[in-house]
Amino acid sequence: MSQAPAFDEMTDAAGGARPGWAGLRAWLDAAPPGLLHGKRDKAAALPRRFGNTVCRRGEGGGEAAEAERTIPFDVIPRILSAAEGATVERGCIQRERVLNMFLHDIYHGQEILRGVRTSGGAEHMSTEVSRFREDEPNTN
Repeated sequence: MSQAPAFDEMTDAAGGARPGWAGLRAWLDAAPPGLLHGKRDKAAALPRRFGNTVCRRGEGGGEAAEAERTIPFDVIPRILSAAEGATVERGCIQRERVLNMFLHDIYHGQEILRGVRTSGGAEHMSTEVSRFREDEPNTN
């Protein structure tokens, strides 16, 4: 089974720069060979220096499974058209609204838990999470 080619955000099917990417592509073509590696290494060190790491548990077991990692960061920016930016903005607003509704429900009416089927029950599932805050009022 052959794998489909990866999508290249910067380059169109004819090999030219997509709209909005020409300036960055010209800069990248003119940049010295090691420049991006150095910038990537500097960018990768910042999150660890400031303590912005994630712990991905359960990958292969053992001590390595609980190693802290930085969130992947690409030094090459994503260039969006105004229309693409508007789509991303609408999606972010929608997700923020849904997350806030979910959190409000978890700490108040807990309607969402009535539909959860777990062996320990919905109450067990919600209160066993280490970040569940008992001090939040449970009122509608």
